[in-house]
Amino acid sequence: MTLPNSLIEKVFFGACLSPYLIYFVGLGPIAPLLLAWPLIGIAFFVWLREGIRPPMLVLVWCACCTGILVEELLSLYLHGLGFKHIPWWFLTYALGAFLPLVGGLIRPGVIATAAALLGVQTLIYCLVAFALTGAQVLPLIEYKALIPSSLFGNKDLFSVHFLAPAYRIDQEWRLVATTPYAPFAGAMALMFLILTLVGKNSLWKWTGVAGWVLLQICTYSRMGILASFTCLMIYVIVGQGRRWFFLAAGAGMLAVAALAGPMLHLSEKAASAVHSARLNSSQDRENLRTIAFENWLYGEHSVLGAGETVPGSQIVNQVYIGDLDSLGAMLFLRGALGFCFTVVPILFTWVFGMSGGTHPYYRAVLCIATALMFYSWSQSLKDLFMYFWPIFLFIGAVAFRDRDRVPSPVLQPALCTP
Repeated sequence: MTLPNSLIEKVFFGACLSPYLIYFVGLGPIAPLLLAWPLIGIAFFVWLREGIRPPMLVLVWCACCTGILVEELLSLYLHGLGFKHIPWWFLTYALGAFLPLVGGLIRPGVIATAAALLGVQTLIYCLVAFALTGAQVLPLIEYKALIPSSLFGNKDLFSVHFLAPAYRIDQEWRLVATTPYAPFAGAMALMFLILTLVGKNSLWKWTGVAGWVLLQICTYSRMGILASFTCLMIYVIVGQGRRWFFLAAGAGMLAVAALAGPMLHLSEKAASAVHSARLNSSQDRENLRTIAFENWLYGEHSVLGAGETVPGSQIVNQVYIGDLDSLGAMLFLRGALGFCFTVVPILFTWVFGMSGGTHPYYRAVLCIATALMFYSWSQSLKDLFMYFWPIFLFIGAVAFRDRDRVPSPVLQPALCTP
């Protein structure tokens, strides 16, 4: 285990181990303000004293997430909607803008250790929930947060469920950990699992891995389980060498080309099975995706977007257009400009992760980018950022480490002289 040394590493370590405490106190929605922003403040004074020279990947994240703020300001101003959504930026996209910069002051091993210990807490949480469920004692205590939800406009985020599965769908209880929804907990479990895997082998590491895997299973999140399987396969295959990754990708494409007919039939059956698991949810998402995309494509706000969600009809169970499906919502709310600002840093991160070969840090960055691609299809990334904010520290830490890496000199054979 890599323990913290500097002040900022100790502050991060304490913050990373505090989500359950913050959540059950009722301050979950403003956890980034309590946990992540103190790190940004400490780093600011360090930068004033020592200066900063960020690498390209960090600059891309900072520029794109700040660009989303500028785009949103323009969209809200042009549409006469005011600036009521701007405080939410400081809890979401601001983390992607500033935390990669802070990552240069924190070692990747410290982040992995903190993720493992939080996984141990998660394992305890899951086991307690199992015990309460098995004993038919379900203390489903729901209460509101300690701050008024009207400040941020999303009342659902301010419900707190104490030590029990929070939502029952199709007669199944689903764990939510420190998040308001089970799919959010699945995304959190995947990201922290990736961070935990890069740590040094120890009992704490594998206990943390068990905690994150157990939480992923108990969320019953279809996207979470699919993304976890894909990311773990990438992590293992790339660990054998990049050529094995490309060989596997090439073999997969050849198999698809040779067995296109049967595989198409199997994929349709698999998709039907996934959607039938929760038919209403899948149908609502499909309808929301279609409506949001068509409103963007044929509407008047194709460049800057509509700026805010609009009430949905009965066909989507009154869900707001722009709420659930991220790609459709992103185009509808942010327009083409906001879409580019969101996609570009993810693609840069994916390429950066591939450039590092078999090193665990770079494989983890590659898996993080892959997971972000998955969740950009099914969830709103800006709402997810606050639940796995340490990944931005990790991306920055690896990027700074890559920039400062000194290549080893290549030994040349001595000239043979008579």
